[in-house]
Amino acid sequence: MTTIEVTRTYLEMRDHSDLQPAHSDDPRMQIEQLQDCAPSFYRQLYVEVGKNYHWIDRLPWTDEEIAAHLAQLEISLWLMTYDRVSAGYFELRRCEDGSTEIAYFGLLPEFIGRGFGKHLLTSATE
Repeated sequence: MTTIEVTRTYLEMRDHSDLQPAHSDDPRMQIEQLQDCAPSFYRQLYVEVGKNYHWIDRLPWTDEEIAAHLAQLEISLWLMTYDRVSAGYFELRRCEDGSTEIAYFGLLPEFIGRGFGKHLLTSATE
């Protein structure tokens, strides 16, 4: 197995007024919280969004592990669709100190470079 060096970067926004929102008015673009997400759908999103970025941490998770993770009260999963097709997602984790971490965020490859990321990131940040 080949190993690669990874750099993980964290950004912090302490004041909501620092956000420069970039919303889309396109009615075909929707973002909704997923309730009771099937583990197979979660895995599909994780694999498709993360494959070009070498996301591997959760690949070995079983359906039961995914379901238990998503059942945690501090975890929420949000799906972006475009014309009813999955375009991207983000996963939020509420922390004990009251902050919220964007734990996972990304677009499916066919939606990259089309201006969707800024709308998705605005929604995740809000």
